[in-house]
Amino acid sequence: MTTRTRHTTDRWVRFDPAGCAHSSIYVAAAPLAEDAYKRAVPKLADRRREANQGWTLERLTKQQWRERAMPCFKGTCSHPTGLPTRAAAGTTSLTGSTKEATVGHA
Repeated sequence: MTTRTRHTTDRWVRFDPAGCAHSSIYVAAAPLAEDAYKRAVPKLADRRREANQGWTLERLTKQQWRERAMPCFKGTCSHPTGLPTRAAAGTTSLTGSTKEATVGHA
């Protein structure tokens, strides 16, 4: 018997404390938030630092992604400045009902 996985266009999106999106990965590629976060931020020390700073990982639908994350990736968002730039923050471009999770430590 073959089990089929339902295809979803939901994505996990990593947000800084100001709400600006820095990385995105399809849920199909990383079903668990922890797996998605490890792919976006491979170093444990960096994940811990971001968790302490208030970074979050959210599962967004395709429409939510278009409204909340796409402007950040295009550079047209209106989030406050003063946070590290995407390049300095280690932004990763990976090829996510909103369910917010605090970025994990593991």
